[in-house]
Amino acid sequence: MGNEKQLTPVAQQQNTMPVGIDFFNPAVYEQLTKLASSSLIPDTYRIGAIVGGKTGEGPKKTVSEAEAVANCMIAFDVAKRIGAAPLMVMQNLYIVYGRPSWSSKFLIATINTCGRFEPLKFEMTKDGVCNNGVQNVKCVAWTTPRGITREADGTPVTSKSPSALRGTAVTIQMAVDEGWYNKNGSKWRTMPEQMLRYRAASFWCSVYAPELSMGMRTVEENVEDAEYVDVSEKVEQEISTLGNKKTISFDEGSPDGDKTSMTTVDTATGEIISSANAANAGNDSGVATAADSASAGGNNSDEGPGY
Repeated sequence: MGNEKQLTPVAQQQNTMPVGIDFFNPAVYEQLTKLASSSLIPDTYRIGAIVGGKTGEGPKKTVSEAEAVANCMIAFDVAKRIGAAPLMVMQNLYIVYGRPSWSSKFLIATINTCGRFEPLKFEMTKDGVCNNGVQNVKCVAWTTPRGITREADGTPVTSKSPSALRGTAVTIQMAVDEGWYNKNGSKWRTMPEQMLRYRAASFWCSVYAPELSMGMRTVEENVEDAEYVDVSEKVEQEISTLGNKKTISFDEGSPDGDKTSMTTVDTATGEIISSANAANAGNDSGVATAADSASAGGNNSDEGPGY
């Protein structure tokens, strides 16, 4: 018995997930009100800032004090729960189509600094050609638990090792099939490798550490997966059926078909005037018409200005 090793029981790990802030503490509300007046925080959290107007942000509006303080309170609560700096959360938490969304860079940084995993890695391989003729590339995000960098035989851990935590593969063909590639303003056409890494990291986090993102998706996911309706064909049909069939000239007369009402351009002023107004303009300038001469010969009495 004396030679037997005494096994020390492993202490049961306690849930160290920090709780949120006290929403009903007046002191906390006062501090957040002061913070909401700072010029160093993003517009969404600043009193009096103008937000909106861009894709997914809704119409422009001014952030009220109540809204700014509420946004700051939520940001502080999220920061405390995931163990991040409040200012970092504010700078990387966006509202896209009414949904809070993380920036992909922040999500990757959170995975790398959480202390549970080795830094996230990306495996990029070419995989034929997409059905639209573009080179197909596959990206897989992977890593290992913290401290595991070698196998039992001493060889370095790779993405194919049994201890590797591999995420779902993301390809350019997937982006084409899901409609991400062809959306207006899509970054998949201009920076495909970066978008592959962002999507692969989000997929990996959703499987192995969803608590780090608190169930929220990335900005790219919410923008690309938003409901999209192509109305270009409908607009073209309306133009062809309801648009003007004939070019109307100023010299075609009035709309009711009276061709006697012609238009003239005053060469001095550039004003467009009718022929009747042009004749009156000529009379005002001292040019007499035949009707004026006959009227003058038949009646010499002054009958006033003619009305």
